[in-house]
Amino acid sequence: MTSKHLLIAKILFIISALCGLVVSAALGYIFSDSFSVNGITISLIGAALVIAFHYCAYLGLIQQSFGMAIIFWIYIVLNLFSIPIGTIFSITLIYFWNQQRKPHSSPI
Repeated sequence: MTSKHLLIAKILFIISALCGLVVSAALGYIFSDSFSVNGITISLIGAALVIAFHYCAYLGLIQQSFGMAIIFWIYIVLNLFSIPIGTIFSITLIYFWNQQRKPHSSPI
């Protein structure tokens, strides 16, 4: 994967993580009335999980680890069906996945 592809992938993961943090904060606020837990606590736990999930998905794209690849593909499936812009993210990241995994031939 070229440095340009890597930069685009980082930007996509950062945008997706920021959207996930907003959703986590909103869910923490909504569910704070339902449970006897502080909304900030729920939001912080959700934020930590969102950041860890996105980082592991990013590692699944750039590394050859089988476990991280599974997390990457879970991330792709969730993006395909969760939000419309996530479909564009997923298609772009699948393209990068294929570019990174295809064998490179060297000129003779």
